[in-house]
Amino acid sequence: MAWQPTIWGSEKIRLEHEAFLAEQAALLDEFREPAKYAREMDRLHALLRRYSHRWVVYNAAGERQEPSQRMYDWVDRYNTLTNSVNFEAWCDGRECAFPHDAYDVLA
Repeated sequence: MAWQPTIWGSEKIRLEHEAFLAEQAALLDEFREPAKYAREMDRLHALLRRYSHRWVVYNAAGERQEPSQRMYDWVDRYNTLTNSVNFEAWCDGRECAFPHDAYDVLA
């Protein structure tokens, strides 16, 4: 079967996807240095562990409450940084399984 280009539903979706990929690439580039990467991952890991009880919260009526946007941002940032070349080395010196993601930290 011959290669076929990706067909996008709309130009807006394609541009949003490209912006998302550029944002991820910029984040990975920002934390390319191992020491800086380790500090950021330690910070995010600590925040996710500290506030993991807030990930799934139910009110008195038994309705699920959504976590804060800040928590969603931490999860997205952590998961993006797991794609770094420094991730395996960061996991080696800690109690982290390799590979894992933010949802494993929250569990």
